[in-house]
Amino acid sequence: MPQFISLSFSPWSEKARWALDHHRVARKDVEHVPMVGEPYLRWKLRKLTGRVTVPVLIDAEGTFSDSFDIARHVDVRGAGSKLFLAGFDHDIARWNEKSEAILAGARVLSLRRTLINPGAIQESMPFPRALRPYLVAVGRNAVTYMKEVPHRSDRRRTRHEHDPSSSR
Repeated sequence: MPQFISLSFSPWSEKARWALDHHRVARKDVEHVPMVGEPYLRWKLRKLTGRVTVPVLIDAEGTFSDSFDIARHVDVRGAGSKLFLAGFDHDIARWNEKSEAILAGARVLSLRRTLINPGAIQESMPFPRALRPYLVAVGRNAVTYMKEVPHRSDRRRTRHEHDPSSSR
């Protein structure tokens, strides 16, 4: 059975989840916990060094570690109507690039706000509620870690940035 590793509060995970749900892909969902879950994620990805991020879909055909790649993969293999219509690849890719830029900006803003709000830190913790007040420092470290480790989209350059002849 395919395994989907994600963060419940991540919009990138949600984008991939929408595609999986749309295509009715049966799967085992695994909640990733930043820092704590990194050894498991590295083991599943067979990647000892370098950056690892979620969402990740692992199935019989391979490992897909980007929400757009996951959506494309399940669009070909899943049930239901197609999300990627023939002839619109360029337009869809451009809309995805725009959504990636917006999500990256929102990520920075939300992590900054979370750092100054102990209640938000507690709310984002995957621990029992009774323990959360005692683990705010751990949560703050995790948020700081997530803030300092850019999402893969933060480094992704769009086609327009490295092809000056392309139209916008």
